[in-house]
This record gives sequence, C-alpha cells and structure tokens, in this order.
Amino acid sequence: MANVRDTLTSFHIALVQRLKQHGVEASFEYNEDETGDIEFPFVTFEIPTIGENATKTTFGDKPLVVFYIVDEQPTNGRLYDIRAKIIQALEEDLILSNNLTCSNQKTDDSGVIRDPESGFRTVRLTYQFYIEGVK
Repeated sequence: MANVRDTLTSFHIALVQRLKQHGVEASFEYNEDETGDIEFPFVTFEIPTIGENATKTTFGDKPLVVFYIVDEQPTNGRLYDIRAKIIQALEEDLILSNNLTCSNQKTDDSGVIRDPESGFRTVRLTYQFYIEGVK
C-alpha cells in the first residue's frame, strides 16, 4: 500500500487551509507591508524533518512541524489568541488531497519567549504529524 507519493504538497496545502479556516495565516516567511516593514503578529512554520526529500514523503512518514507565533506588542494576549486558534485547528485530523489522513500530536509548547534585543515575543509550538491510511 505504501508507494512513494508526493504528499508534502498536499500536506502543506491541507495544513495552510485548515489554519485559514480558523483565522490563522501561516507561511514559511513572515509578512511585509508595501514599505518592507514586518506586519505583526505573524505565524511562520518549518518542516525540518522533510529536508531534501520534499517529494518523497510516503504513507507512514511523520513530518515534524514547528510553528513560530511572533508579536512586537509588550503583552501576550495576541500570542495566546493565535496559539489557541492553532491548537483548535489541529484538533481534527487533516485529510490530504490524495485521501490520506494525517493525525498529529503536540510535542512542545514553549510558552512566551521574549527576545531581549528586539523585544519581540515568540511562542513556539511543535507538532508531530502522522501520514496514515486512506480515509
């Protein structure tokens, strides 16, 4: 059953769409406005376990996704609101476009980390995803 499949693209699309449904815009890069200023708050993510095998993920793979929620405000309210939306968005399994299901488990929640130099506040959430059988 486990042929090599191009699931990263469908995984990425399903993840971004699910987050959007819950009011979270997330991408690999932070957002800038027309003048090049960073727009806060923003959510970026990385998938460090895929590496060079972006088109070689298969049934049974376990991509790790690290979300970074960043804000410039001196309070934590917006960070925690976005964090709650991400957690809620990922309560249900993702359904990939190739009909594979993708469950997940939160493996790390950093809480708020303040960068003393920039003053930015960041929450890091880490999720382990499991690409599973056809739904």
